[in-house]
Amino acid sequence: MTALATLILWSHALAALLFAGVALSRLHDAGTALPRLTFVIALGSTALWALAVAGIDTTDVVTRLAEAARNLAWLGFMYALVRRGGTGPEHHAISVIYGLVAVLVLAGATLTVIEPAIGAETVSQ
Repeated sequence: MTALATLILWSHALAALLFAGVALSRLHDAGTALPRLTFVIALGSTALWALAVAGIDTTDVVTRLAEAARNLAWLGFMYALVRRGGTGPEHHAISVIYGLVAVLVLAGATLTVIEPAIGAETVSQ
């Protein structure tokens, strides 16, 4: 294992530990309030993604799906913040943009699952 691979492994393992620690510390006051609950979910999914990068590999399907889940969780948190802020035409525009980004993340996750089934050489051509 090269020095760079070792650095990547341990830095992502440390990040996973720290994100999990922050998520657990925020869990007691998360309750059912949307911004707080989505924040804890986003922190937890980031911890799982960092653990997957440290333990598996960045190119593995599971890691890429964990990345998509992490992105959706943070997007949900940002949407909860916007939703809490009030209503108006700018909030509707932001909701549409967040919805489109969520569709793109889901499309990427779908392609991640489909790629091994059809072969990487077919996708790259």
